[in-house]
Amino acid sequence: MSTKKNIGIVVSGTFNQGINIKLNSQNDMESVAIGSHIVIDTNNNRFMCEVADIKLTSTDQKIEQLPIHMHNETIFNSLRDNAAYGMIEVIPRLLLKKDVPLGVDSEPEELPGANTIPPHFSPVYKPTEADYNQIFYTKDGVGFNVGSPMDLDTQINLDMEMLVRRSSAIFGKSGSGKSFLTRILLSGMIQKSKTASLVFDYAGEYGYESASENGTTVKGLAQLFGQKVFNYTINESKAKNKKFGAVYLSIPRSQLTATDIVTSATELDLNTNQIEGIYQIYDQFRYENNGDWIDHFQQLENDSDEMEILKRTSHIADATIDAIKRRFARITRLQFLTPGKTETNVIQSLIEQLRLGNTVILDFPKDQLSYILLANMLTRRIHREWQKMKDNYVDSINTDNPSDDPVSLVICIEEAHNFLNKEVSNRTIFGKIAREARKYNVTLMVVDQRPSGIDDEIISQIENKFICKLDNSKDIDAIFTGIHQSASLRTSLRSITSNQHALAFGDAIPMPIIFKVRNYGQTFYKEIGSGEEPLFTAEDAGI
Repeated sequence: MSTKKNIGIVVSGTFNQGINIKLNSQNDMESVAIGSHIVIDTNNNRFMCEVADIKLTSTDQKIEQLPIHMHNETIFNSLRDNAAYGMIEVIPRLLLKKDVPLGVDSEPEELPGANTIPPHFSPVYKPTEADYNQIFYTKDGVGFNVGSPMDLDTQINLDMEMLVRRSSAIFGKSGSGKSFLTRILLSGMIQKSKTASLVFDYAGEYGYESASENGTTVKGLAQLFGQKVFNYTINESKAKNKKFGAVYLSIPRSQLTATDIVTSATELDLNTNQIEGIYQIYDQFRYENNGDWIDHFQQLENDSDEMEILKRTSHIADATIDAIKRRFARITRLQFLTPGKTETNVIQSLIEQLRLGNTVILDFPKDQLSYILLANMLTRRIHREWQKMKDNYVDSINTDNPSDDPVSLVICIEEAHNFLNKEVSNRTIFGKIAREARKYNVTLMVVDQRPSGIDDEIISQIENKFICKLDNSKDIDAIFTGIHQSASLRTSLRSITSNQHALAFGDAIPMPIIFKVRNYGQTFYKEIGSGEEPLFTAEDAGI
C-alpha cells in the first residue's frame, strides 16, 4: 500500500475559482499532472481534489529579470523553493471519510461532494491506494475493474449495475482506443450486471476476433463469454465460416414498414414528396403479395389500373413515383432482405435472447444503408416489446399474478451521429430512447468519433461519458455543453496524450477522473474466463 507523501500546503483560494497550493519543492511539480489528484488533510475533513493548473511563481518579480550573466547554479539553488517556487491550483471534488476502514462486510456509500474549502496551511498529500479504494469501493458482485489512476497502480472499480441505469457514451477520434474501452465496458456489463446488451457492430470488432491498431489479433466477446453472447450477421460469407459461429440474419421484406424506409431518408436521398409518397404506397399495398409491398409496387407498370388508382387517390406525381422506384431498387438489392415470408422468425429469436438477459451482437459489412435501415428497424421492434412488457409489469404490480419486470437492456450503436444528429434524432427510435432516460428499462451506449454531429439535446441526456483522445474543438465543445465546471474538465482532456487514457465523468462515476484503461489481452481474458474479478480486499481498502 502506498504511504502518504506530503507535497505542500494550502496558501489561498476560493470555492468558485479553486484552491492554491504551494509545493514544498519544485521537484514535486513533475509528480503532478493536469487532471491528476491530491488530498488535502484538515482536522475535520479530507478533500479529494483535481489538479486544474500548474504554475511557477516567485516572491519578487525581479527574479524574472535576472541578467543572463547571473544565471548559475549557486544563485538558482539559493532561490529555488524559497523566493521561486511551484504552485498548483486544485478543484475540490469529494470529502473522504477519516479513519473509516472498508472491509468485506461494509457497504459502499456515496461520498459527499465538497461544499467548503480547507483552511490556510492545511497539509497536502498524494493520494494513496486507500483513498482511491474508498471512492471506487463497490458492493460485492457488481464492481468491475476498468483501469487505474494515472499516478498510482491501483484499480478503478465501477458499479456496473449503476452504469447501465443511464445512457453512456464513448467518444474519441479514430485510433484513440475507444473500441477497446467499449469492449471492456461491455465485458463488465455481461459479467457484473443482469443486463442484456444489443450491439450494432459496424466494423466487426466485438463478436469474434479482430485486428487491433498494432496488427495483433484480439478476442471478441463471444469467445470470452460463450453462451452469454449470440452473434448474428448479414454477411453471408461470415455466416458460412464456422470460426465466427454467427447466425445469418435474413429478414423478409414483408416486415418492413414505411417508417423503416423513411428513417434511412439521408442514405436514400429522399425528399419530402418522396417520403410522403412512400407512406401512401405503404397504406395502399401493405397487404399485397404476402405483405411484400415494396416488390408489388416495383412490379407495377406505370399505366396499370392499380398505379392509376394510386395516382388518383394520393396525387403522387409521375416523377416522384419513378424516383421512389429507383430508391426501392437499392433496398431490394440488399441480400439479407428476402422476398415473401419465411417460416423462421429470426427477429423474434433475437428478441428472446435479449429477454433472457444475454448479449446479442449484430455484425455488418460496413454498408451504411444496411446499417441505418436494420438498426432502426430492429430497435423499434425491440423497444416496442420492452414497452409492452414494462406496461404489463406496472399494470399487474397490485394483482395476484404480477408480470416480471423486463430485464434492463443496453443498446450499443457505433457511428451514433448517423442516428442522433439534429436532422434525424426526432424521428429515429434512438433519439426517443435517449430522451426517455430508461423509462422502459432501455438505455443507450453511443460510440462515436464525431460528438459534434450529435444533437446537443441528446448529449445532455447522456449521463455517463468516457472521453478518449480528441483534437477537434467542435467535438470538445459538444461534449461539455451544459456541464458544471466544464473548464477544468476541458483542461484535463488536453492532457490525454496516450491511446490508452480516457477521461470519465457522470452519474455512475464517483468523481471525474483520467484513468489508464486496463489492457485488453491475455491477463484480461484469464480473469474473465475464471469468472472472478479481483475486488478490493479489506487490507487494501483500509485507511
